[in-house]
Order: sequence, then C-alpha cells, then structure tokens
Amino acid sequence: MISSKKYFLFDVDGVVASSIDFFTGLWKELSEELGAPKSLPLSFYRDKIGSMFDTWLLPIIPKENHTKVNDAFNSRAALADNPFNTPLVDGALKALTDLHQAGKKIAFISTKPRKPMNAFIEHFQLTTLVDFSICGDEVTHYKPNPEGINKALSFFNAKPTEAIFIGDSLHDLGAARNANVPFIGVLTGIANAEVWIENNAAYVNSIKEL
Repeated sequence: MISSKKYFLFDVDGVVASSIDFFTGLWKELSEELGAPKSLPLSFYRDKIGSMFDTWLLPIIPKENHTKVNDAFNSRAALADNPFNTPLVDGALKALTDLHQAGKKIAFISTKPRKPMNAFIEHFQLTTLVDFSICGDEVTHYKPNPEGINKALSFFNAKPTEAIFIGDSLHDLGAARNANVPFIGVLTGIANAEVWIENNAAYVNSIKEL
C-alpha cells in the first residue's frame, strides 16, 4: 500500500520531531502558572497536544486568568520555537531522504505556527525534502478537521487515494479519515499500539519503517 503512494503527508510533532515530552512539560508548567490544578497528570497535557488551546486550557484555569493566556504563551515562545528542543526522531532524516529520492512528494501538516515550522525545516536542512507545509496559523480548523490535509492535496492536485497521512494521534487519524486519505500511525508520539489497534488503524514503530 505504501509504495504505491505518491504523496506522503506527515504530522510533525511526535512523527518527524521527537518533541512530545518537551511540549507536555511546557504546557503543564504554563497551565499551572495560570492556576490549573497541579493534580492533573502529565497524560492530560500529552493528550491535548495538537488541540486548540481554548478548548482545553480555559476550562481548567480560573476565569480571571483567561486574559493572561496570550502573555503566558508569548513568554515561552522562544522555548517552543527553538528547534534544539524538538530534535528529529531517530531515522527521520533518512526516511524523508529515501522518499524524496524515490520521487515521492512530501508535505508537513502541523498545528505548529509558521515561524517555528520554518525554523525547524531550516535547522534540520529539510528545505529540499519538504515540498509543502501547512501550519496551525494558516488554517481555520485544527485536526481532526481535514482542512490541512485538503490544502495539501489541493497544492499537489492529488486525489485522496494517491496520498497517505502519517500521524501519532487520534486527531491525525480523524483528519485522515475525514479527508478519505489512508493513514498510518507511529509509536514515537502520543498514541500507543493499543490505541491504533482499538481504532482499526495500521501502524509502524516510526517513520524509518515506512
């Protein structure tokens, strides 16, 4: 199934970038600073990566701190945007290079804003490998809405059956299914094997197995 696909669409965090633990800790620290209960486990924040913040952060912090959210995020922008904090998943560079050399087209579809996306691509010298990217500040709806995937398909003038989306979360799986694009999960991010099995999704350990 994979070898017949021409367009490889990737989520970034947890798939190409080994960044889930970093962002989990960062969001927990930020949320507790704004008054979130310290009893919330790391798994709560881990599961929220890739979601719009107003859907999960505002309900767990005091109402009087809602106006402080933007300042809190801005104070951590340098950390979140620094590619040194989000290294490549082991084998990711070779996997992307092999796909490129095989004539496949590559897209990144992520909730990352454009600025850190560009910094990530440039820092790891992926510019010649990534043909298209779409970021969280360039869509109206986050995954599992298929907007990002549909924009990538439109850019390539590709049919859903010609592409495959590789992700690490149920948000990714939902987006792929809503776009009618085949999906493969990985175990380097949020979801584990049990999650993929329960949701009848194909998976590999990491993208180096593609």
